[in-house]
Amino acid sequence: GLGWPLLPRPGDIVVLDAAGDARVIATGRRCTGLAWSPSSNEVWFSEWTDGRRSTLSAASLAGEVRTIWSGPGNLALQDVAPDGRALVQLRQIQDGVLVLEESASRERDLSIYDGTFSIDFTPDGRAILVNERGAGGGPEGSVFLAPLDGSLPTKLAKGRAEALSPDGKLVLVGAADR
Repeated sequence: GLGWPLLPRPGDIVVLDAAGDARVIATGRRCTGLAWSPSSNEVWFSEWTDGRRSTLSAASLAGEVRTIWSGPGNLALQDVAPDGRALVQLRQIQDGVLVLEESASRERDLSIYDGTFSIDFTPDGRAILVNERGAGGGPEGSVFLAPLDGSLPTKLAKGRAEALSPDGKLVLVGAADR
């Protein structure tokens, strides 16, 4: 008991029995919530699957995983009632970019879609390099140049921008960390 012979890895779902023995029943998961099934023979879990979708699944104590529901959004399982109804939270995570210029009396929203975050100013200070990692950015994420004057942003690439060169002519882009 409680010898913990098992070192779980991130993404493992582990069950401890009364003797303290651990057993991995699912691996490689991006869980947003866990709960016991009404019969206690499964662990139900929600997970963020691809940056835009969630899945509600069940893992048996023998390690068999089945999908209960899959759909859009960021779902987090909170609990399972004795009759099998699931209490879930639909979460909305939204990043954005607000700019307050020296001569302005209030901020302007330069967000493009639902997951915009700023990276760098252009050398002339007239635009910012931004990443879009929400649903609007696509599965790989997107890189935009957003003018501070409020005109439409220009999509430069897929991926995630890391920096703009000092002369403003080159953008360092890597794979998105979705």
